[in-house]
Amino acid sequence: MTQPKFLTATLSHKTFRIGFTLVAVLMIAGLALYVTGAIVGDDWVLPWHIVPTHLKSPLFLEYFQVDGQPYGINLDQVITWQHYQTGNEYQELPWLNSLLFWGLFISLVIISVTLTYLSRFWYLLCTSLMLFILMQLKINELGFFTEYISYALLLVFGGSTYFFQNIKPHYSLFIRSISILVIYAAFAGTIGLFSGVVAPVSITLSFGLYTPLLLCVLFMFFVGADNIYSLFNIATKNAPNGKNGLIHFMSIGLIYIAVLALLFLHKIGRVNLDLYLVDSYLVFVLAIVSGYYCLSDKLGAVEEPLPVDLIKKWLYPSLAGLSLIIIGYAELSGNDSLSELLQKAILLTQLGGGAVFYVYACINFAPSLLTNESVAGRFFHGVRAPLLTGRVLHVVAIVALFYYLDKQPYFQAKAARYNALATLSESLDNEVLTLQYYKQSQFYDFYGFRSNYALAMADKADYNRLEVVKKLSSALTRDDQGKARVALANFHSEQNQLFNKLLTLKEDNSGNQRVSNNLGVAHYEFQQYDSAFLAFGNADQSSAVTEANLRAMDYFTLNSGDRALPTVREENDLRVLANVQAIANKLDLSLNKDIALSKDTILLRENLFFLYNQSLRPSTNHEQIIESLDYYLSSTRNSDIRDFLMLGRAIRHYQGGEVNKAFTDLNQLAALYSNNRGQYVYLMGLWAAQQGALTDALQYLNDVESSGFAPESVAMLKELIANGRVPTAPRATGWQDSEMSALSKEEKIAELKRHAVKNTFNIPLTLKAIETLKEEGVATQELYELLRQAVSINRYSLELTEAYAFQSIESGLAAFGKSALIALTGFVNEEALQEVLAEFDQRADAWRNRPLGDV
Repeated sequence: MTQPKFLTATLSHKTFRIGFTLVAVLMIAGLALYVTGAIVGDDWVLPWHIVPTHLKSPLFLEYFQVDGQPYGINLDQVITWQHYQTGNEYQELPWLNSLLFWGLFISLVIISVTLTYLSRFWYLLCTSLMLFILMQLKINELGFFTEYISYALLLVFGGSTYFFQNIKPHYSLFIRSISILVIYAAFAGTIGLFSGVVAPVSITLSFGLYTPLLLCVLFMFFVGADNIYSLFNIATKNAPNGKNGLIHFMSIGLIYIAVLALLFLHKIGRVNLDLYLVDSYLVFVLAIVSGYYCLSDKLGAVEEPLPVDLIKKWLYPSLAGLSLIIIGYAELSGNDSLSELLQKAILLTQLGGGAVFYVYACINFAPSLLTNESVAGRFFHGVRAPLLTGRVLHVVAIVALFYYLDKQPYFQAKAARYNALATLSESLDNEVLTLQYYKQSQFYDFYGFRSNYALAMADKADYNRLEVVKKLSSALTRDDQGKARVALANFHSEQNQLFNKLLTLKEDNSGNQRVSNNLGVAHYEFQQYDSAFLAFGNADQSSAVTEANLRAMDYFTLNSGDRALPTVREENDLRVLANVQAIANKLDLSLNKDIALSKDTILLRENLFFLYNQSLRPSTNHEQIIESLDYYLSSTRNSDIRDFLMLGRAIRHYQGGEVNKAFTDLNQLAALYSNNRGQYVYLMGLWAAQQGALTDALQYLNDVESSGFAPESVAMLKELIANGRVPTAPRATGWQDSEMSALSKEEKIAELKRHAVKNTFNIPLTLKAIETLKEEGVATQELYELLRQAVSINRYSLELTEAYAFQSIESGLAAFGKSALIALTGFVNEEALQEVLAEFDQRADAWRNRPLGDV
């Protein structure tokens, strides 16, 4: 077939190559969006959320032993269970509308340019069809020139193409292309400039979704039989003889049609099957490839001249790109009604075309193949059954299947449009209109996932429990990612209907790994540990979420705890590490991991719980743990977990020998969290007993008794103190003089101050540090402050209080010192106390009567 004479000279023009590059970019963009949609699905507009449930479990810490038996205090570790759930509303992806708009814009320009090269018959036929399609764009909704703007669009399209097709048919490709491009751009720019709406692109694509959809469906019809052509070509072209080629074609073609039939029956719910990696979208992509390679032969069957190269290198790839874009748009936007429509349209056109042209090929070429005649290149030149008859029957088959589906694709198209309008209204914060559009969508497509899910979330907010269950149950029919099932199960959980939650998750047959993970947690809630392990085994083992839950199961059951830790020791996900550290603590195993600080602490709650669990046992990275705890405690965003962090820091300070800091943390905790004050004061009593401050320990325990905390533990510790059976903690005896001598004076003073406030219960070391600081000439007021801190923790030490009282005289605060000594009455040896008081009075009098020059 020949090109039109006025086009032949322009095919080598630079314009043609630029246009080919443009449509190639469009095709690549469509393919990228299609692949992204296949991989991501609707996870961007309705993302999965990982919600941790933090459980406290007692851990027996062996702080000391009595008669060879461990004795300590029960502290809560934090074990995290990870659940999947979905959001309460769909998120908008505005760039999807922009991409679809530009795909449609480029396609309209390419279509218009191509139409100008068609003969009069084909021009009138295609233009009439395009005018009908453009009427569906509904640009009058943009609020500009409302009554006539749609007619203006038709005039722009019809007038520009008619001008070049009839009036100036010899104008070059460059003039046609640039003129039509400028006209369309000016038209779109004028509307965008004067319409005054917030989002003209989104409004155009929401109200006018039918226009790109109809172009896509027409393209699907155009390539409906092309896979059969490819199968026929492959089976007969290199066959050793015609009979073998015929047998191969009939066998492969029949299998292909059977696959299409199974996909069709599965889509309408008649059969339940899963053809691995084979779906309607893949069939369509193969049809695009087949259609491109047979395009020249297909167009060659037309007797009139056609712009074959223009159609093949401009029009065909632009429509293919637009079709792939709208498929990706449907998947990524979560518009399942649109996705269902596209899949059914693919199956309708492919099944109708496949069946008709399979019979067409058998009728036309079976006799020739049986006589070993060559049939290469003759597929579209049937004699016994003319091509026109095949195309008419193709349309009839599609219409028959369309009515067989009770016009479902048409209603799903309307539902898809209302879903798009609901998304638009949601982006404009019009809640009333959003719900109304979703209800309209549900009316046309009862099982629509998007509309049912959105309405269920609205009913949930309105506490309409029955409607939530009803709508989510309807959404299960269309849901293939487990989101409706997880949402329904979580809703049952919120209503404390754990059995319904378990039953909902157990009924899932999709093998979705997120559903399996939640099912494992549901089994755990019923203490069905074997079933929980089995469900987690069916979930994604590479997922940190499921891995964390498996470690939680190990912790609670210890069925595989001793084997679990080594296998995850190199794991860096904090969701896993929090539970692994708990196992390490419980089994007295070492797990030293570096802690990466992050300012996004509100998003990384597992950071904090892992850090807390890590602080409960000695480790080599002591300083780093303290630094991390201080870092997170400095953030006000962590106020709701401050008690865990401060308790972890207190324990870490104590285990590192920083006893004063440990008691300071516990005192703050007791003041801030009165509901758990008993535990904190008991821990101070236990530590005081370990440090040999038995009077302090008994006072702490008397305080604990009034709070009602663990009376048996309090009585047992009191008995141990009374019998003198409390083993004391090891303590430092001093410092190396050689190390001190190597320091500068400032460094030496800083080191001595650290020793003075390190452990007030280590009285000899504390007093030695104070005396040495005094010798180094440290200010009196600084010495007083150091001793004040010491007696604020070790409250019943006569030696410390004596030193504090005497230092208070030199600081001019003798009244405070006298009060501290008197407060010891009844807690220390009375005779020794009186001697100290007498000496105190003498020193105080001497200080008051000192010569003025000594001040």
